Parts: sequence; structure tokens; C-alpha cells
Amino acid sequence: KLKESVVDCEVIPKKISAKEKEAMVPPVLKTESVEVSPPDYYKCNICPKKFTSAAPLSTHLERHYSPLYDTWDCPFLACSFSASQTNLTKHMRSKHTKEQLFPCNHCPAKFHTMEAKKAHKKKHIRTDIWAQCQKPRCLRFYQVIKGSCSKCSRM
Repeated sequence: KLKESVVDCEVIPKKISAKEKEAMVPPVLKTESVEVSPPDYYKCNICPKKFTSAAPLSTHLERHYSPLYDTWDCPFLACSFSASQTNLTKHMRSKHTKEQLFPCNHCPAKFHTMEAKKAHKKKHIRTDIWAQCQKPRCLRFYQVIKGSCSKCSRM
């Protein structure tokens, strides 16, 4: 029986922390009234299997690599990145699939990794150091000591 911290992608189980699982945005289910475009598929660079997100693709790659390997190559063409499975998943989300599974609870921002979300959350808490631009299209943080958002002040 699988532990609660394991998500079953129906092919290969993937271990993730309970906090990461809780922070992920649930997938939107297709309904009759909403048309959903077909998902992009990300192909394994070793076999013909295709996946709709980075995590199952990264987990699938485990089947192709010997346990002796501690780094795996990125399966995307023309990419020379190589890393552990966890870092490869983060790389694929940020550079290739653009998945943002970790939303901020305080603003509309979303992130590729739980670590990026945590760093962002600290800025909401440290209001003595950080302030958030109030322009709806910006919402960037800036240092209070600087007085205003540098991006918006340049426009």
C-alpha cells in the first residue's frame, strides 16, 4: 500500500512532501460549458511515451537510467542540462513546461517550485523591508528603502 506522501500517476509512483502536495493547484476538470484546449505533450527522449507535465516525465526517466547514475539528462532537444531527478523536474518546469503549480495565498503570483513560493511569501511578511507595487499588471516587490517599484517608475 502506498504512503499518503506518494502520488500515483497511474504508471510510476512519485514521492512528494505533504506540504508540496497541499500547495499544488488541483487540475481543472473539463466541463460541458468550458472548452479546454488539449494539453501539450512532453515526449521522453529515449522511448515514444508522452506526458502532460514535468514530474511524471522525470519520474519515467528513472526507468531508463541505471541506479548508478546520480544525474540525468534533460529530455528536451537542444538542452544540455543534467541534474538529479528533483532538480531536473524543477528545471523542466521553469525552462520548458512553464508549469506554475504553487500559487501565493496573498496575491495572484504562481511559482514553478515550492522554494520560490516560500521566498515570495517572506516578502509579504517582512513589510518593514518589502512593499508590493499596487499596479494590477505589476505587483512586483521592491525594497521599502527605495520608495517605489523600479519597473513602474521607468515607464
